[in-house]
Amino acid sequence: MTPAGSLRFVLAAALAAAACGRPAPETAASREAREAMLFTIASQFRESAASIGVIEFEPVEFRDGCLEVERTATCARARTPGYRLRVRRQGGLYEYRAPSASPTDVVLASGPDPHIGAPALEWRWPAGPGGCRTLLVSADARPAVGWCDGPVAEVEWLTELFQLQEWEYFRGRFAPFTLTHDGHTLAFQGRGVDAGSEPWRHALERWAALRWSDLNAGRSGAAHGRGLAYRKPRRGASGTATCDVLEVTEYGVAYAGASLCEGGGGEPGKTAWLSDPLWNEMGVWLEEWAPYTDEAAGLYFFGRGTHVPDAEEARRLIAWCERALVHVAASATEAWQTSDPRTRTR
Repeated sequence: MTPAGSLRFVLAAALAAAACGRPAPETAASREAREAMLFTIASQFRESAASIGVIEFEPVEFRDGCLEVERTATCARARTPGYRLRVRRQGGLYEYRAPSASPTDVVLASGPDPHIGAPALEWRWPAGPGGCRTLLVSADARPAVGWCDGPVAEVEWLTELFQLQEWEYFRGRFAPFTLTHDGHTLAFQGRGVDAGSEPWRHALERWAALRWSDLNAGRSGAAHGRGLAYRKPRRGASGTATCDVLEVTEYGVAYAGASLCEGGGGEPGKTAWLSDPLWNEMGVWLEEWAPYTDEAAGLYFFGRGTHVPDAEEARRLIAWCERALVHVAASATEAWQTSDPRTRTR
């Protein structure tokens, strides 16, 4: 029997036992599925799996492809074998479901009401996996992730990524606006008076998309959110070559510092939000230009568009980097309150 056939046999037996009113016997396959679901849930909450108490775990045949969870989605009307996991976390009761074919694809079915109220930010991804996905931020800066018009769970900001500091900057600077961009929608209730240029509005939407990804997984990749990197050897440096380093996020924060040109070492740098002239230029390039690399010049550009920069545009990128290095060095206020150079990649 194939592994897939074996799993179907085990699940069918478990379903039959459940139908007869007896607890389904634990098998290696069901134990592995339970641990996979629990690990995924714990990762989102950034806790150990041992801190989450399992109340009940059972195989279930759901009536549709949405695992019978109400949300904004088109659900295939087909019997879907899967699992139901009920857990207790910090006194709250949660229920998660997952298809048997992929137990790590957990779906929040119910949980404590996070009492978000009228959100200060509501980001939606209508074409998200499994249906419309959302990030909400409450008026008192609490984030929650989950389903559009369905269950959501309150989560914690990833403090090592300075997400709360970034949120406070955006909300304090910009006035309310709504936006549809790159297949996403954004409703933002800022406290500021700056109406925001189109590149800055796109920056906030991109920030929300990145934060949804981080918070949904409970972690971030090393280069997650990077828009540009630049390394320039210092003139007159003796011995091991030292490079000035610039790294720019996809939403308007820049880091400037120094490191060995071959990597490692270096000295603490600083961060700053880019000026309007700098970001209004870079924000458009990130939208319109394709990725571009010039290793000899130390330039790595991670555009999301289709236009391939020509030689003159590449020179403009390098000139922009030189101006950005000066801007960060002269900035009186850091974007992130840290001098640790290890935090420069997002």
